Amino acid sequence: GMVLAIARPDVQFTLIDATGKKTRFLEETVRTLGLINVRIVQSRAETLGQDPAHRAKYDAAVCRALGPLNVLLEYLMPLVRVEGIVLAMKGPSVEKELDDAGDALMILGAGEIEVFEAYPEGFDIHTVIVRIVKRQPTPKKYPRLPGVAKQAPL
Repeated sequence: GMVLAIARPDVQFTLIDATGKKTRFLEETVRTLGLINVRIVQSRAETLGQDPAHRAKYDAAVCRALGPLNVLLEYLMPLVRVEGIVLAMKGPSVEKELDDAGDALMILGAGEIEVFEAYPEGFDIHTVIVRIVKRQPTPKKYPRLPGVAKQAPL
């Protein structure tokens, strides 16, 4: 998120992390670089997804290395407004993750799904970006309490 904020000073970014040490580092980086388009929030995504100040307020949610698609969707979809998007970096198991996420996609309000190569041809890196458009509001009971999505994925 910090790299995106530097590259796009015309766009507002909210960076979320549950770990205080990481958020303090991000806050110091924002101050040092003089970035005015970044807000740092120390919280779990499950908590923010139930907070009216954050629920369905974002145009997009971006993540990498957050977990399996069916888990990260429960974290991110509640934060994104209808017609917003979720962008997730995934590895070579993306097809299986998409299959496993079928219920989560339907329940959480997903619409169109596209998969893009993250690196140009010639790079030997098997990373893709999954783009999911949110078409329906996420039911109020999602996200569930912290830890539940990981223990019992949709």
